[in-house]
Amino acid sequence: MRFKSIFWSFGPSIVGWKYCRPILCLDGTFLLGKYRGTLLAAVGVDGNGGLYPLAFVVVESESIESWIWFLQMLHDLIVSTHSRPDLCIISNKHAGLIRGCCEIFPWAAHRHCLRHLRENFKKVLRRLAIPNCDAVCDKMYWAGNTDDIKIHERHMRDIQNIKKEAYDWLMERDRTKWALTYDGGFRYGVMTTNASECFNGVLRRARRLPIQGLIMSIYYNLVSLFIKRTTKVEQWTASDGSAFVPHTKAVLELAGRQARRSPQPTQINNHEFKVFDMSCSSFHFVITSPQTCIYSCGHPQIYHMPSKHAVTALSSRRWDHNAFVSTYYSLVCYKENAILLCVFTENVKPVRISAPF
Repeated sequence: MRFKSIFWSFGPSIVGWKYCRPILCLDGTFLLGKYRGTLLAAVGVDGNGGLYPLAFVVVESESIESWIWFLQMLHDLIVSTHSRPDLCIISNKHAGLIRGCCEIFPWAAHRHCLRHLRENFKKVLRRLAIPNCDAVCDKMYWAGNTDDIKIHERHMRDIQNIKKEAYDWLMERDRTKWALTYDGGFRYGVMTTNASECFNGVLRRARRLPIQGLIMSIYYNLVSLFIKRTTKVEQWTASDGSAFVPHTKAVLELAGRQARRSPQPTQINNHEFKVFDMSCSSFHFVITSPQTCIYSCGHPQIYHMPSKHAVTALSSRRWDHNAFVSTYYSLVCYKENAILLCVFTENVKPVRISAPF
């Protein structure tokens, strides 16, 4: 008998993930100490931007076979991963992840981690002998991370003028996979796998433990994390009457302040508006109902919450812009998740242990 691999996830985490944004950040890290191997993790993001560890696997190495097996276990043992049609997987585009996503999650949007893409782009620039690689990489990162298509196009033109081969390399990667402006709203503004990287950092010392010790360390780390989260929910409920989590509340308040300083929108008809900002840029809005809006500003579609331009247009009709905020940012969803986390901290046992592949 020889240990090969193990997949595990905790029951309340599985059930509670449906209240989080439909995003999974996949990444791996090496185990240290006497027992070598690789820990792969699937980490989600909750409505307030916090980490939501969902599933883990320990394998011999980060190979094509191990990633495919991990994705197959996610699909088979965590039903919510294939019951959410808007699922988005963010990764470093390892060959096993590309193949596994195509075979196991063909409907999911597979997006590139912008930080990993930046590192790969830097290697390309060095092979092309382009001076000042960091400045060109920064332009690529700004082009990918902006929600303004004009800024994106300006940085892409700069890269094309510096070296056409570098520009062509980026275009071959399909801008819908790495540029926020072409994303279609699947990312919810999450551009990197930092969620997985941060949780791997939490487990820095645990990575030296044997497998059983590693699993128990992850268990106790999750218990500690969820206890803090449930305490915060109680504080927010007692001190604040907002319908949204604090991060979303702050974003909406900022959009409201900026909208009050913006010029009055030009009303084309009962449903169409042209909104101007302080830079004299104009945006076209078609408001068909208190919950439906068509806009030329990509911000609401990308982040699933209204921008300052949308708030300006909706205020002119005296409609509540909060109706355009995704339910994942609501305090109700966060509370439902917290109830499950309370169960997790009271009576928890590891569940859904899978046999090796």
